[in-house]
Amino acid sequence: MCFRDTLSAQHSPDAPSTVSGRAPEPPQSPPFITFSAGQALWKLYRIWQGGDGDEPLRLSLLSDGDPCGALLGDNLPREHQRLQLLLNDAAQARLQALRTSPNGLDERVLVFVTRNELAAWLFLFPAVGRGRPLTNARLQQALLRHNINTGIRLNTLRLLPTLPQRHFRMIPIAAGTAPIPGRDGRIVDHFPRSIGAEVQVDVLAHEDYESLHLVRDIGENDVICDIFPATRGTPGLTVTGRVLDAPDGRAVTVPVGRNTRVSEDGLHLVAACRGHVVFSGRSFHVKPVLEIRDTPVSPQQVIKFLGDIHIHGDLPDGATVYAVGTVQVDGAVGACAIEAGESIILSSGAQGVNRASLRAQRSVYAKYLDHCTVYARESVQADCIIRCEIYSNDLVRVRTGLGAIIGGTVRATREVSATMVGSQAYRPTHILLGGQPCEEAERAQVLQEIEDADRTIAELSRRTDEEAVRLLPKLKLHQGVAKLKLEKFDRELEAAAKALEAEDCRMLCDTAYPGTVVTIRHRDVPVEQITQPCAIGAAGGHVGWL
Repeated sequence: MCFRDTLSAQHSPDAPSTVSGRAPEPPQSPPFITFSAGQALWKLYRIWQGGDGDEPLRLSLLSDGDPCGALLGDNLPREHQRLQLLLNDAAQARLQALRTSPNGLDERVLVFVTRNELAAWLFLFPAVGRGRPLTNARLQQALLRHNINTGIRLNTLRLLPTLPQRHFRMIPIAAGTAPIPGRDGRIVDHFPRSIGAEVQVDVLAHEDYESLHLVRDIGENDVICDIFPATRGTPGLTVTGRVLDAPDGRAVTVPVGRNTRVSEDGLHLVAACRGHVVFSGRSFHVKPVLEIRDTPVSPQQVIKFLGDIHIHGDLPDGATVYAVGTVQVDGAVGACAIEAGESIILSSGAQGVNRASLRAQRSVYAKYLDHCTVYARESVQADCIIRCEIYSNDLVRVRTGLGAIIGGTVRATREVSATMVGSQAYRPTHILLGGQPCEEAERAQVLQEIEDADRTIAELSRRTDEEAVRLLPKLKLHQGVAKLKLEKFDRELEAAAKALEAEDCRMLCDTAYPGTVVTIRHRDVPVEQITQPCAIGAAGGHVGWL
């Protein structure tokens, strides 16, 4: 029975009580210090036992459930090493004293204090011969010699001289209080900081594009994130009464951005106005939103807004929309122009009749795209793409709904993925992989501007009227600016081409029909028969069928 169990058997108030009716968990075997035959402490132990047995003596600073052991932490191996040296020296000295003391030796106490002074133990050597037993006064004197004055287990100290099983074991006698570091501050977001780039398809292969939540509405005073401030550390106290400092938690940086504020109690980041919440850089922002709900958009109307635009109805032919943020149209989109500083979401698709132009600095999401020209710096995702000119600097994904790319030209830097490419009617469908499609399209437009300017300048140079004299300098200035832009595009595209040359790209589809041509780095790979599935691309230096 260990010393703690002995105290429990004698109903000591220092011993932890057990819950009635609950089976005790089997104790884990702690690491021990082992003193075997021949060592000084083992010799004393054998004398105390009457010279019988040769089993080793095992000691540990750990007692199951005792807080003194918990204060050791990772220092147990080092403290065991110190204890072993201390006990060996004390046992050797006691053996020598035993040889020169014919009347025996008094019971002796050894005090062991950890280096951090958070815990202390007693080890009792039994009296030998006519030696005197320990008294409470001698025990207290031993503690005072080690400056132990805090966290002393007084009941253990009172009962110790009378307990029969008190020798050759480590007895926890004092416990300090470990310092508790303060908790770091933290932020719990109510809105995700990043938005997934791809639409998730359900079991029926349908997707409601209004449910993408790329536009996340928020009302004034709504909570954006919870703020848990840093807490102060709680100082500790050693068994010698010394105060141990505890570090405070690190303060958290609150992601305050435009149109947001910290609540009066400091526990929340809230919206300062109604709008759309976004995370940009290191902070949340609430962008103003222009909602067009009751008044329908008229043809030829131009809508510009320094924020997000949400049109709850249709966008008719001839309308133009410019937004610094995201543009979302719930109704049908006709032959119009949309330009967004972030994403474009067309919940009901677009019927472009070869006059619709969609430009997004991020992604374009649409139920369907029919006879449209689309530019996206990131991705284009739709249920169906029919006879469109698509430019994407990342991927084009057509896997929801019908999942078909039919006719037109689709350009993507990294990947084109669809359920079906081409049609049974062998409609020509061109897939171009690699490069930077958006920049290449812009370069082509600038080059066309220069060529148009050259023709106009040549015409004006032959004229001598006042209008020609007035327009010619402006046109030449415009031409010069366009040439500078062309040079910039050429430098950037040349640098990007070297970086992208080694990257893999591919077209993946479940069914590819004849009439489909995949171009990879100026190499054409035609589909000459119905292929299921189909994978064409560049990987590991190989260009062609994968």
